[in-house]
Amino acid sequence: MPKVWSMLPAAAKRAICSQAAQESPAVVKGLLADIGEDIEKYFDLEKMVVEVLVNNMEMCNDIFISVSHRELAVIRNSGAWMGGFFGLVQMILWIFWHEWWVLPVLGFAVGSCTNFIALLVIFRPINPINICGYNLHGFFLKRQAEVSKCYGKLIAGKVMTAEHLNKELMCGKNKDLVLALAHKRISFAFDKSVAPLKQGPLSLAVPSTVERALENMKKKIADEIANDMYNLMRELEPYMTEAMDLENLLRTRMSALPNADFEGLLHPIFQEDEPKLVLVGGVLGALLGFLQIRMF
Repeated sequence: MPKVWSMLPAAAKRAICSQAAQESPAVVKGLLADIGEDIEKYFDLEKMVVEVLVNNMEMCNDIFISVSHRELAVIRNSGAWMGGFFGLVQMILWIFWHEWWVLPVLGFAVGSCTNFIALLVIFRPINPINICGYNLHGFFLKRQAEVSKCYGKLIAGKVMTAEHLNKELMCGKNKDLVLALAHKRISFAFDKSVAPLKQGPLSLAVPSTVERALENMKKKIADEIANDMYNLMRELEPYMTEAMDLENLLRTRMSALPNADFEGLLHPIFQEDEPKLVLVGGVLGALLGFLQIRMF
C-alpha cells in the first residue's frame, strides 16, 4: 500500500485525504443506522436483557420497584381490605371453636390468601372481561403504555448500555452479519474517497496499474477495519445509544405487544418473588394469630 500511495500525484493525495475525512463519520453513522433499522436481526434484545439482569440482581430489583410501584401499592391496600374481611370470619370461628391453634392457622391462611389474590389480579385476567359494565383486567396490563415507557427508559439507561451493545454486536453470535455490514460500508466509503482518481482531471495522471492496486487495497483495508470494529467502536460508544434510539424502540415495541405477549415478557420478573410474598403474608398472619392468643 505505501508503494501505491507513493505513485500518486500530490493533488490526488490531498483529494483522497480530504474525502476520507468527510467519509469516516458517515461510515459509523451509516452502520448504526443500518443496524437500527432491523436491530433484532443482529442481536437478541430479550436474551441480552435477561443475561444482564441475571448477573446483576440489585439492578433487577431497582427496575422491579420502579416499574411496579403501583402494583405493590395494590398488594398493600388489597391486603388490608381482604385481611379485614377474612379477619371477621376468623373472629366468628374463634368464638365457636376456641382452640389455641385456630388463630395462628387461620392467620397463616388469611395472610397467604390475601397476598396470593393480590398478586393474581396484577396479571389476571390477561384480556379484559366485561361484567355488568365493569372491565376486569390485570392491573399491570391496564398500564401497558405507561409501563412500556418506564421499562424502556430503565432498560435503555441501565441494562442496554453502549458497552453491552458494542460487545453483543461485535462479539455475539451474529457478529458475522455485523462485520459484513461494516465491510460494505467501509468499501463504499473507500470508493467515494478515491473517486477523484477515477474521474475528472486527476484520472489522467493516475496509471491504470494504480487503479487495479486500489481495488486490492480497498479489500485489504475493509478486512482490517472490519476485523477491528469492536475496538474502533469503543471510542464511539457514547454515540451508539442515541443513534440507535433504543429507549423509543423498546417503548414502541412493548406498547404494541398483544396482552398475552406483554404479560409473558414482564411476568417472569415478578414470578421469582411471588412465593416469597405469599409466604411472608402467611408468616405475618400466623404471628399475629399467636399475638392474639396472648391478648385473649
